Amino acid sequence: MKSRVPLIISIIVLATVAVLVNLRTCSGTSEGLSQKQVQQANRLHEIARRTGGDWSKLSPEERRFLVNELAYGNEQSARMLLWGASRQAPAAQPAGRLGR
Repeated sequence: MKSRVPLIISIIVLATVAVLVNLRTCSGTSEGLSQKQVQQANRLHEIARRTGGDWSKLSPEERRFLVNELAYGNEQSARMLLWGASRQAPAAQPAGRLGR
């Protein structure tokens, strides 16, 4: 019985450490993104919502942001990012019977 006490204590300590490490890693920003990435995504979606995905409605500063910050200098990629962000998710399908 005495030999099991250190084993039980070790298991409890390891479990506690595992829980603490898990809490620390899971308390970051949404979906593992850095704070900067979250801010960039929020700005992209704000711009996309305001312009409806229309490149011609962007200000020069917004174009610079999309091309330089998000698309690494590629205007075509920036246009696709804007277009993709402006598309709304498809409407939810009504619940129905499966396997008719």
